Amino acid sequence: MAHYNPVTLRIAEIQQNVFDYAYKVGGKLSGEHGIGYKKKALMEQYTSEVELDVMRSIKKAMDPNHILNPGKIFDVV
Repeated sequence: MAHYNPVTLRIAEIQQNVFDYAYKVGGKLSGEHGIGYKKKALMEQYTSEVELDVMRSIKKAMDPNHILNPGKIFDVV
């Protein structure tokens, strides 16, 4: 059973505000540290469809068999 933790909710709210502000002023969701599982759900919110298409194309070209970090950023189809 999950426990209610108001601190966790507040941290998530602050994190969302930071991402929103960074995006508003031209920042990106991630830099040299990558996306990973924690930010994967935010990719579509903060990345244009064109950028996502380019990333998917590069992933497909470099890893056609989906063996390098499968599902880490893009779902395996």
